[in-house]
Amino acid sequence: DVVTQSVHEWNAAHFSTTGIMLNPLRWESHAYPASGDRPQAIINRQIVESGDILIAIFGYKLGTPTGEAQSGTIEEIEEFRKSGKYVALYFSTADVPRSADRAQLAALESYKKERQKDTLYFDFEDASSLRDHVTRHLPKIVHEVHEKLNLSGLAYGLKPESSVPEESAN
Repeated sequence: DVVTQSVHEWNAAHFSTTGIMLNPLRWESHAYPASGDRPQAIINRQIVESGDILIAIFGYKLGTPTGEAQSGTIEEIEEFRKSGKYVALYFSTADVPRSADRAQLAALESYKKERQKDTLYFDFEDASSLRDHVTRHLPKIVHEVHEKLNLSGLAYGLKPESSVPEESAN
């Protein structure tokens, strides 16, 4: 919820000057019933494939295995990484509830350690800390992704967006 709110605040502050509108997609609100494939594969088609930025937040669980990855979130992260899309990872350092599944916690710690090899991620202590990180990072992330999308558009012969109209050829 904190990240979704931060995205909406970014839109309010930056859309008028950048022309960029971010749409926070979450499986809880954007996925819909379908059959014929693994549930995570369906979510990937419905949501993940259309995204340009993935912000993943881990608390004290890694998640449910998908048959392809240790969790749906990890499968989504790996899809983005394979596609060369932007991934921002955040890990909670808050106290873990006594009822927490220790195997999940160990798997999460192992994943976090593995990401140290190839990812700059940030830790957060609470919702306020996460909000501060995302608010500070989002303008830089959006700029980087926008630049990359413009460059890939140029590679396909597309013209970059411009607010200056082209003169007619008369």
